[in-house]
Amino acid sequence: MADQDKELDYESTGLIYLLDADAAVQTVFEKTGSAVCPFCANDKWLVESSGEGKADPVFVIKDPRGHFGPAPSIPAVALSCSNCGFIRLHNIAVANRKG
Repeated sequence: MADQDKELDYESTGLIYLLDADAAVQTVFEKTGSAVCPFCANDKWLVESSGEGKADPVFVIKDPRGHFGPAPSIPAVALSCSNCGFIRLHNIAVANRKG
């Protein structure tokens, strides 16, 4: 079997973990748990989710000009200020990176 015909084992590459939105939210709260909203100084943040108790990733579109097909994007988790609605984004892969 040629190398290009082999199926990629995502779990062995760590990609599954790198794109785990719930793990990213946990890491973000561990590192920035005392963060306050830059607009209203509120310290309560809501995790954007579909209501099933799991964080939903959002995809920040990079400049789509010059690309055919889906635009490249950055997977992120969104946290909203519970007072004024300010939204902050954290890159999932960076939050989950070890080391």
